[in-house]
Amino acid sequence: MSIPIEQKAFAFFKKYITFQQPVLLGLSGGPDSMCLLHLLLAWQKLEAPQLLLHLVHIDHGWRLESAHECESLAAISASLGLPFHTMRCTPEAYQGNLEAEAREDRLAFFRTIMRQVKAQGILLAHQLDDQAETVLKRFLEGTSLMYLSGMHPVHDMDGLILLRPLLDVPKADILGWLHEHGISYFNDVTNTDSRFLRGRMRTDIFPYLTKTFGKECQKNIARIAQEAQEVRKFFDDRMAGYLQNPIRGPFGICFDMSQEVLTSVEATQFFRKMGELFAYPWSQDGLHTAIELFMRGAANKWINKVLYLDRRRVFLFNSEDILLPTAPQKLTLGISSFGPWQIIVRERSEQILPTHKNHWQDMWRGYCSTIITHGEYVLMMPSSKMRYQNTGKIVDKLLNERKVPRKLATLCPVIHGETGIVADFLLGNKNKHTLPVWEVTVTFPF
Repeated sequence: MSIPIEQKAFAFFKKYITFQQPVLLGLSGGPDSMCLLHLLLAWQKLEAPQLLLHLVHIDHGWRLESAHECESLAAISASLGLPFHTMRCTPEAYQGNLEAEAREDRLAFFRTIMRQVKAQGILLAHQLDDQAETVLKRFLEGTSLMYLSGMHPVHDMDGLILLRPLLDVPKADILGWLHEHGISYFNDVTNTDSRFLRGRMRTDIFPYLTKTFGKECQKNIARIAQEAQEVRKFFDDRMAGYLQNPIRGPFGICFDMSQEVLTSVEATQFFRKMGELFAYPWSQDGLHTAIELFMRGAANKWINKVLYLDRRRVFLFNSEDILLPTAPQKLTLGISSFGPWQIIVRERSEQILPTHKNHWQDMWRGYCSTIITHGEYVLMMPSSKMRYQNTGKIVDKLLNERKVPRKLATLCPVIHGETGIVADFLLGNKNKHTLPVWEVTVTFPF
């Protein structure tokens, strides 16, 4: 036995709507939004008399009668004593995808009103048939399994809180409820206009699927969305621990996953979620390449000019251009600059010296130091074939032995003596010293 619409809607309102802030309702005047309006009014009367409801209407300007409909909705709002906010789009100015550009205008207006009235969110009347259309569209466009989740009942879109109480209610049930309660509504012919994909889905695609596979096909597709939401939440929760504390530094952010054991599905969701959180625009090819390199622990690999992978360490650079010095510079006491780095050299004579054993993560964070014996030295950017003075080993070999991301060696200076590198800030070498000594600190001011 199906649950009555009122019971579903009231349970949603009680769970997600507070009385401390106003709430917006996106009101088109069509059957779905009129149903949601009257459900809200009924709940407000029974359980939430203190709730402040604002109505928001978008006149898309696609039909001659839309201006009259806007006036009618304004009159309804006035009769109910509810604030009414409206905007008229300018479709004649659209140059690309009409549906997409109208959606951007709509969301921008919702954000504006939400900020103005300090609303907790906006209620939208998307229902089960809309959900089925969304999921089928994404499936045919090649969306991955977890992104077949469709629309979520509650969704934070960069601060715009979208609330959808009717997502599991079929359109037929809404129409039946409106008829039962004698509630009128507008019929927007653009909803079945074959110029728009949604219109074609409603007039051609879903009628064909229903005829071919049975009347439950939309419910079945929506059920896939529900299961995909559960799967995605599971992996999002699992990846959150890896993504919430990246190693931050002046060059960007880094995720050290070298000690983690991830499946390819987990790695896929890790990279997708990273893209969402840190505004990295994945291409399909780029994502597949990153997953393949990550899973086999490949070293020193660039996906593009800002994303770098090394043995399951993932680096996302702020910029593809980092200006570094090209000429060596004499190391002297005091404070000086070497390209973007600040160099601080102090004389130390304590009998008990602090331990100076840097890790590449220290350099990435923009602060590292070392101890050297008095002498004549220069600061310089290393090359892969430079040798260390004490061991004679070349830079590339030691980087590989210590599993240091090779890219980092091109970003941080070394201290060079007469016959080779005396000290660096990546490998954690500790040399023997005779007091007094110099303490050399390298920082990258933010």
